[in-house]
Amino acid sequence: MTRNRIVTLHTRENPLLDALQAEGCEIVQVPARQSFSEELFDDCLCYFGDAFINVKAPLQFARLKKQLNRRGIPVVSWNRDAPWHCAIKPWRKILIRALRLVDIYLTHSLQDAAAFHDAPIYFPNAAQIHSYHLGTRTLADLRDPHQYRVDVSFFGALSPDFKQVRERVAFLQALAPRLDTLKITHDFRDPYVYQPRMGFAEQIEFVQRSRINLNVGAVCDTPEPSWGLAERCYGVPACGGFLLSDPRRHAADTFPADSWVEFASLDDCVEKIQAHLRDFERTRALAEKLHAEVMQHHTYRNRAWQFLRLVNDFDFNNRSRRPAGAQANA
Repeated sequence: MTRNRIVTLHTRENPLLDALQAEGCEIVQVPARQSFSEELFDDCLCYFGDAFINVKAPLQFARLKKQLNRRGIPVVSWNRDAPWHCAIKPWRKILIRALRLVDIYLTHSLQDAAAFHDAPIYFPNAAQIHSYHLGTRTLADLRDPHQYRVDVSFFGALSPDFKQVRERVAFLQALAPRLDTLKITHDFRDPYVYQPRMGFAEQIEFVQRSRINLNVGAVCDTPEPSWGLAERCYGVPACGGFLLSDPRRHAADTFPADSWVEFASLDDCVEKIQAHLRDFERTRALAEKLHAEVMQHHTYRNRAWQFLRLVNDFDFNNRSRRPAGAQANA
């Protein structure tokens, strides 16, 4: 009998689980304090755990792992908060690795490779194309320079009270007067506090009416910048927008070099903005190239296919081996 059940403690919305369900998997979400009955693992493909939750209850997790081992069910963990986990006690991380509680460790940043597993797999975020897409416009529509309302934009958390984004706030506050001096229009918004709050349709409109969309900072950039790519790096291209990003080491592991544009500093950001505003046709060509790359390789449907290959190829007799198909471009 084909195994298609995935048991998980995830209770929040998870785009990967949604994609796996769309591919025919049965997703069974179990409350965190509930015990795991043997019947729950009948026809079970894998246990999908949250790395952040697992390390907070390592002994309970160890008991669950024994239960799963008896049935030949691998434990998969996807770490989207990598690499720092400032709220987690260091000894918990050490225990998770020492007890070998995770069989397939997926992470959006390999900076934390030594903390949890000896064979981590780079598993980046992706585009949620049911929310971020071209909508009513086509790429041809976006080649019309007259349809843009603003030169440079950003939307994301911008509250100075949120310490994880203070460097982002400081960068945009320094960038704004530089752009004003050059008469370059800009619009930096926090969609969570902007009134009226920005829904998906408004966010798509915002991206598509901006000549340049910035990616600046991430919540997991403390105490040093993460290598990983925020979902914005997939959502903006999915909408057809041109993305100009701060440096992300994993960009080279994810996108072709000729489709990714990044800046190294505030001065470089200003120079790149000026250059791409001057050369509209080249800017749109780059935007279309990254759009095609995202839609072909970096949707959550792609990630679901990759996930299923990794689980089906897992070898319990050689756990330290990197499973087959462990690539970002699924």
